Amino acid sequence: MTSEGKVWRAHRTLMMPAFDFKALARLQRIFETATNRLLANLDVACKSAVTRTTTGSKPFVRSAETLTPAGDGTCVMEISSTFRQVTLEVISEVALGMTPNAAAVFPQLFEVVLDELNERPFHPWRSWVPTIEWPHRANIKRLNDLVTATIASRRAERKHTAAGSSAAVAAAAATAAGITSMTAAGGVGDDADALQMSGSGAGVSISGKVIFEDGDMLDMLLDSGGELSDRELSDEVKTMLLAGHETSAMMLTWATYLLAANPAAMARAVAEVDEVLGVHPSRAATAPPGARVVEKPTFDDYRGLRYLECVLKEAMRLYSPVPLLNRELQADDTLGEFRIPAGSTIVVSIWSIHMNPEIWGPDVADFRPDRFLPEETKRRHPWSFMPFSLGARSCIGQNLAYTEAKTVLGGLLRSYSLALPPDHTPPVTDKYVMPLRPAERLNVIVTPRK
Repeated sequence: MTSEGKVWRAHRTLMMPAFDFKALARLQRIFETATNRLLANLDVACKSAVTRTTTGSKPFVRSAETLTPAGDGTCVMEISSTFRQVTLEVISEVALGMTPNAAAVFPQLFEVVLDELNERPFHPWRSWVPTIEWPHRANIKRLNDLVTATIASRRAERKHTAAGSSAAVAAAAATAAGITSMTAAGGVGDDADALQMSGSGAGVSISGKVIFEDGDMLDMLLDSGGELSDRELSDEVKTMLLAGHETSAMMLTWATYLLAANPAAMARAVAEVDEVLGVHPSRAATAPPGARVVEKPTFDDYRGLRYLECVLKEAMRLYSPVPLLNRELQADDTLGEFRIPAGSTIVVSIWSIHMNPEIWGPDVADFRPDRFLPEETKRRHPWSFMPFSLGARSCIGQNLAYTEAKTVLGGLLRSYSLALPPDHTPPVTDKYVMPLRPAERLNVIVTPRK
């Protein structure tokens, strides 16, 4: 994320095959498995009896829990934390082959580190306060130790599996497991066009190995022949874990909220899901005549959710996950009548572009997914929408993010109806945090579809 020049170019070249559409198709199983875990948890919560105090005409609970039974066949879901857990499970398995239980340690580590880092641009004095700085450094060390131990374990496993030995594998795995347990207990340029994320290619690493056929991103990097150091591997893994879950979670959060707040758009999205993905077998008895009953949609089915993709894009326009970014000029340039010398830092306000009525029209503040239908998109400047940045340094994982989000949200709408609670008030964003997220709990009422 922060590397430059030859290092950035070399690492991006190594990583790009992992985000090819053919490689993503092999990841569909992981996306679906995480979605099914969420649906199973929702099913339990909706069937559970109320065990907490409720108020109002419809049982509704604000609590620290992600899913709260309402006692009437529905439940209340706090969407921000729910989707953060889902996307973290996905990227932990994609990057490191971790099970959901093993990956459960990462929220405790990432959240406290990120929260503190998000505070510091606005309150730089925090780094001078020992009672803040020392715990912050300790949390960073725990995160680094866990990732480093995982890399060491994988190197030992590969080395000794090839040699027919298992002793060192068990020792390295035990070391990694010990750090995981400890952490859980402790808590808190050139060729720009060619380098852009296009999703084209064969999903094959530089070594010739088919990506994700029987491994993960760490395997791909170790197989790349690039001879990355443990520090370089650690940096890539942490970047994938961070960027691969937080932005996707916020995309899902805001899209779900906006659908729940706009019943007409919700109905249209549900109709598309039923048509493209097919009706779930659990609802076959009440399906309309001629409806397709499909147990397991394909990768191409999820890619075919065009309107849902428009919903996701419109959500990222209104709630830009990264509101601004910096770029450093490598050569002298001009902006209008102004000369800008090389070495200058340019701050690009993505939020300002996304909310510019000259680009998007007088209804710029309204939720209107049709803005991203092909007939409207072709009339706008191609650089008017950049939630994942643009150019050579555009986000390499954007296709993974869209594919994962369509799988999760499509699976959710296929089985459940979503609505805002009766005491809902418009959400306030946390101005200190990137990606942009709600400042408080953001709940929706989840009801099984009949």
